[in-house]
Amino acid sequence: MGIPISAVALTMLAFDCLMALSYHWFSTMYGVWFFALSIRLALAVTVILTYKLSNGGWLDGLLNQAHRHVLGCLMLAFTVFWAYISFSQYFLIYTANIPEETFWYNIREIDAATGLKSEWWSVSMYLIFGFFFLPFLSLLFYRTKIIAGRLLTVAWIILIGGPRRPLVQRDPSPGLR
Repeated sequence: MGIPISAVALTMLAFDCLMALSYHWFSTMYGVWFFALSIRLALAVTVILTYKLSNGGWLDGLLNQAHRHVLGCLMLAFTVFWAYISFSQYFLIYTANIPEETFWYNIREIDAATGLKSEWWSVSMYLIFGFFFLPFLSLLFYRTKIIAGRLLTVAWIILIGGPRRPLVQRDPSPGLR
């Protein structure tokens, strides 16, 4: 019962609070994308907390290799789900080519003054290679999921890269409105 309630609550939060930051841009998939990102970050925090608690002796006899493996599998599943939703959203907007939707990506991909790639290009490359491919390829391996240090490293990569993503939703150039 908790997962459906959290899914609905996070979707409403995403639409009401975060999409209001750039009111010209809209997406029907944004709530699902935000849910996937939120669960992905929550799993990363869970891995970090279980590691800290197990090193402090609080989880002696409770946390074992199977628990880390399950957490790693869930992190992999939500990494793939987040990437699927992100790509689907981009692909639908790109193929529809409706000006009301594409402007949001255009001002982040191309600098209007020079016609070259904007400074947001590096953020896009980090999201593709650092926030998706690095955790994805790491979590494909069984040993990454059961060795606490490796799983902790992947969790930190996800956690450090995740909170910056909603900030990318804001309109970088208010003068273009």
